[in-house]
Amino acid sequence: MIRMDEKTQYQTTNILNARMNFYHFFHGPRVFEKVREYLCGFEGMEVFDIGCGNGKMVFEALKEFSSVRYFGIDRSQAMIEETKQRCPYSDSEFMATDIYSFATERMFDRIFLCHVLHLLDKKEAILTFVKKHLKKQGRCVITLHSKDDAPKKRDWIQWFKNQYQKTYQNNHGNVTIETWPSLFGTKFEPVVAECVRGNIQLSEASPYLAYLETERHRFHPDPTEEEWNAFLLYVQNEIESSIKEQGFFDEEQRYGVLVLENAS
Repeated sequence: MIRMDEKTQYQTTNILNARMNFYHFFHGPRVFEKVREYLCGFEGMEVFDIGCGNGKMVFEALKEFSSVRYFGIDRSQAMIEETKQRCPYSDSEFMATDIYSFATERMFDRIFLCHVLHLLDKKEAILTFVKKHLKKQGRCVITLHSKDDAPKKRDWIQWFKNQYQKTYQNNHGNVTIETWPSLFGTKFEPVVAECVRGNIQLSEASPYLAYLETERHRFHPDPTEEEWNAFLLYVQNEIESSIKEQGFFDEEQRYGVLVLENAS
């Protein structure tokens, strides 16, 4: 198996799509709905989308606005091409680059960091960049993972670790909605810090199994085919047992939203 780090994973469109498809089964406030809620947007606003991926999340959040000046950057050229195809705005720019190589004098009304901050090094430098390039009354909306997300998945991972002596690198490191105060420092005080709760509900195991396939690279040493198939079978049995007992499988899901504002 070819091991991919987290940044490489997010540059692989089919893997990102597999993860996003899993959340079609999410019940509760969707990430784009919370982004839209805290956006406080307006027609003609200038938007900067850092690590835009395929653009789906931010374009959903912006869809009530017909006139937006959109600028998206991502390390993956494939993602940029997909975002171009999806973008509904004629006044738009795209660049395949990372934030460290990007230089601009432009100012923006709204900046997005949607489930991307955990992938970036030098987080304080990133936030300094954000503050520098926000217009007066500008907002930056940041979405984060939660350390308490997906408790059943965490139990399954623990089973696999114990069964096959594996280690597991989670997908957020120590960058979560619960840990932001220690990461940001006092000069990045958000005007909003919310942990959002919902749940995944399934009538069959296959969507979760497809999602777990995108997690395989996080286990060390690499799972053998036999080990991995045993893990998927264990999870499948757990999910199907729940469906048999209560008619569906459900699991609590959590994520976080932070909003920084340039009040000066």
